[in-house]
Amino acid sequence: MQFSVKSRDGPARIGEFFIENKKVITPNIFFVNTSRFKVPKFADILITNQNIKIEKPVMKILENFSPNYIVYPKDVSKEIHLFAIKSNKKKKDNFYIIPGNKEVINESVKDNDSVLFIVSNASQLFPQHSTFVDFILYILISFIVSSGSSG
Repeated sequence: MQFSVKSRDGPARIGEFFIENKKVITPNIFFVNTSRFKVPKFADILITNQNIKIEKPVMKILENFSPNYIVYPKDVSKEIHLFAIKSNKKKKDNFYIIPGNKEVINESVKDNDSVLFIVSNASQLFPQHSTFVDFILYILISFIVSSGSSG
């Protein structure tokens, strides 16, 4: 996978990368395709651990992806979220799983150098469109505030 930044404005970046010779513009929403949750038709790219033949770019994850990270329902107590955030940040991968709970976004993005952020429990947020958009915007604002305060 090759990624390049096409333009920038402060901490914001517009970029593109290619998967399977297909261009994907970022920022973008990467939908996870599972046996229980199928990606919407308008998705530009999907993430899955299944072998799928489609026209859209596919990022395939390994079978052991989730067990290495603490993933849980979005409505658990804040203490459980904070424990998982601390544990997941120790992984030092180039991706990070953000809990699907606004209360802990600031702690999730603080001092986080990952290049790909996966929203845990997004399937619970997405059907509530305004909640989902509000959640994504809150993540973006938290990144801007976090990067502005550290530099």
